[in-house]
Amino acid sequence: MSNTEPPGAIERIHHASATASDALKPVARWLASHSLDAATLTIEEVAQACGGSVASVNRFAKHAGYRGFSELKADLAAVVRQALQPVEKLAAQATQEGIGAWLADHQRNLAAMDSSLQTERLAQVVTRIVASNAVYCLGLGLSTYLTGLLADTLMPYHRRVVWAAAGGGSEQAARHMTHIGAGDTLISISLPRYSRDTVELARLARERGAFVVALTDNPTAPLAAAADAVLLAPAEHRVLSSSSVAMVALVETLASEVLKATPQTQAVAAALSQTVLPYLAFDTTASTPAQAEADRTRDNKARDVGRRRGAAAPGAPRRTRTPS
Repeated sequence: MSNTEPPGAIERIHHASATASDALKPVARWLASHSLDAATLTIEEVAQACGGSVASVNRFAKHAGYRGFSELKADLAAVVRQALQPVEKLAAQATQEGIGAWLADHQRNLAAMDSSLQTERLAQVVTRIVASNAVYCLGLGLSTYLTGLLADTLMPYHRRVVWAAAGGGSEQAARHMTHIGAGDTLISISLPRYSRDTVELARLARERGAFVVALTDNPTAPLAAAADAVLLAPAEHRVLSSSSVAMVALVETLASEVLKATPQTQAVAAALSQTVLPYLAFDTTASTPAQAEADRTRDNKARDVGRRRGAAAPGAPRRTRTPS
């Protein structure tokens, strides 16, 4: 995958802020912390808000690599439209819908995930994971929990699995990835709204020689450009910023294929079952609806037989009601 994706507007503002002159610092600080406002205000309003001048706002825009504030504002507006999509979705969904409509949406995402190319990529990724010295699992924001599911499933079956962001955010992930390098695999998960730090950490891992796998929703997603292999899980949702249903299916599929390809899986699974056995609770009820129906029929027949026997018993005393 190409690693030449240009930085976004907010990223360019932050980078330019670090090297801005003292005269441009007020503009830099204001734009960095009020990006949504800057996308809708005029240059005069931005100058007034940051305590600078129209000229200083334009100079900072040029320092950030734009021809002027108008170009910076247009770039910011595109970013803002993406950031506000969940808000717009909520405004558009005024009526309640049944579960069937939501299930249909999930089914479309799941169906779009299946392709021959995806199957080939999955096989290549599985081979690399099984042969890796260490497998690092990275996801930030809501993707943290999806990454945790993947790491937790793989841990018993691979020599070394690191849940990079466990117990913290970007800084903790960077610390856990201190020793990543050649012979290792990084599996990164990113769904809208995308985390910039996930992309940066994936690039860092790739620079150090690790094989980087991106699990994301779209081939044009920011994380895809930083990866050696991309597996897609469509995440369209009419209300939320993204749906995690297809990603959960992809995570389970990837983990299952890794387990199948790992020679010692059966022995490890047996040892794991023995270890967790004392902590398990078991369902002693009927395991299928058919068995439950058979049990009810048997019980009803037993009650009917009991009633008939009681009625036919000779000399059985009749119960009488005593007046009170």
